[in-house]
Amino acid sequence: MNDLRKTFPVWIKNEWAILAIIMLLGLVIRLYGINLPLVDSHQIRQAQTAMMARNLYEDNMDIFHTRLDFFGNQPGYIIMEFPLMHGITALLYYLFGVHEVIGRLVSVIFSIGAMFLMYGLARQFLTVIGALSALILYVFSPMNIFFSRAFMPESSMMFFMLGAVYFFLKWLKRQGLILYLTAIIFAAFACLIKPNAGLIFAPIFAAWFLKYKWKMFKSFYFWPYLLLTTMPIILWAAYAHYFNAKIPYCTFSFADSWLEVIRTRGIIGHWFSLRFYAFLGGSIVFLLLTPLGFIGTVAGIICAKENSQNKVLYVWLGAIIIYFYALASCLCDFIRF
Repeated sequence: MNDLRKTFPVWIKNEWAILAIIMLLGLVIRLYGINLPLVDSHQIRQAQTAMMARNLYEDNMDIFHTRLDFFGNQPGYIIMEFPLMHGITALLYYLFGVHEVIGRLVSVIFSIGAMFLMYGLARQFLTVIGALSALILYVFSPMNIFFSRAFMPESSMMFFMLGAVYFFLKWLKRQGLILYLTAIIFAAFACLIKPNAGLIFAPIFAAWFLKYKWKMFKSFYFWPYLLLTTMPIILWAAYAHYFNAKIPYCTFSFADSWLEVIRTRGIIGHWFSLRFYAFLGGSIVFLLLTPLGFIGTVAGIICAKENSQNKVLYVWLGAIIIYFYALASCLCDFIRF
């Protein structure tokens, strides 16, 4: 706390006061125009989520038979990601009526929780100043602002992803049963909401390995953790695949894009294309991170202290880079540079 008191003015010396101000400003930005119709970016995906939430409300919360409205005279049943955010919104419809703004507010609430977890996670690696700087970049990132107020499951995914890593690292230090089970629940829900949340296992297993080396595989906790975090998404993906395959009007198959990544279709050729790297790099710098966020990311990497704990962050960063290259290569067949 001393470094904070020397750096900031006398009138604000408390770490938690600064944290509260940052989160409050982030909340205000996300609430601006919150009642706008779903006509902003990703309007088709937002409309799909809103349809499922409304239909869950009308179908007595049957999460195993979710419906969309654009299959003509067909009933429109289709299984996509686990409808957690959709279900919470549908439950709130019973209290407040069917209003799309409720779905946006659910995303905002998850985003506030994600901010708190983001700061807690950053404090395990950085000083107060570093963690607050990281939080500012996270809270005020334009892409984060959009997705944390959109009627989409991304905000809930980020909440559970950050919580999965945060609680696991806490458990690794304290070995408490409640922390262990909480880490499992967060990881399982993160993967159920979006399969790409599986990236969290890179820093989790890296931290586990750094502490126990190869003995981690002999640990009483390792295999139950692996089973309980991955089995829900495996079961849901299998159910979704076979359910959708039986519907004649459904051309959608759960996790199609990820199957393409596994099959490496279209990947190898793009790795030898300069236009591919220019496209991917520009997308990361200008769309995903924004130039300011990119500068902050580079500065953080340069200024990070060399210690064994920070190796977890480098593994996480490496996993994200591999993810971007693999997914972008897969989607390049549909993108014209």
